[in-house]
Amino acid sequence: MLALEGGLYPPYLWVIVIAYYSMYYIANAAILGTGHKVGDKISHKVASDALIVFVREKLKKGMLEEYEAEKEQALEIISAEADSLI
Repeated sequence: MLALEGGLYPPYLWVIVIAYYSMYYIANAAILGTGHKVGDKISHKVASDALIVFVREKLKKGMLEEYEAEKEQALEIISAEADSLI
């Protein structure tokens, strides 16, 4: 414990490790949601590659659909506001 207090192991390194594994497990959950499962061999590299291949297009499509819906809603609000000013 003294080594931690003495600065040999900076505490912020644990934050990095925790954040990395959090992202890793979220990536695995997203891949599992597509119907695929990451195996045990080089799982971090496989999860990274699979996330790019299987999830990227799905996320991109979903984000574009959400953007279009929000844009339409914003235009309706602006139109109603402009009509009330005129």
